[in-house]
Amino acid sequence: MIGLKRYFLVIGLVAWLSMFMAEAAPDLFVSEFSLTPETPVQGSPVTVRLGVYNMGTAPSGPFSVQWWPGENYQDLGCSWDVEGLVARGGRILTCTYDGYPSWYSNINTKVVVDSGGSVAESDEANNIFLKPISVTRPGFSHLYGRAIIDT
Repeated sequence: MIGLKRYFLVIGLVAWLSMFMAEAAPDLFVSEFSLTPETPVQGSPVTVRLGVYNMGTAPSGPFSVQWWPGENYQDLGCSWDVEGLVARGGRILTCTYDGYPSWYSNINTKVVVDSGGSVAESDEANNIFLKPISVTRPGFSHLYGRAIIDT
């Protein structure tokens, strides 16, 4: 019985030490994302709002965040330079995009946190955020599927 107690004591000590001796690192990701209007209209301005968060155990250094209106767009919609985030801290970023050049029944919008790879993170795989959206034609109500007629 004493041998078994020593075994569990050693296992517990090893687990405790490994928890406290693990290297602290930041971990950046997109914590929230929205567009206003929620369903953009072709050619009309769109407000982009996103949250970046450091769920890591150490502060990050400076990094960039980039947003593309569509995941295959070559031109950026918006970009931000962030001075850094404390561990378990975040920031809200906003911009206004001039508007989608076309309508889309389905397109993925894309955000990349730490797009330049300047922060060594504990998880680099969660830096890309994709969200499917649609973009309506001008004068077309996405909500009801009917044309809106101005009187």
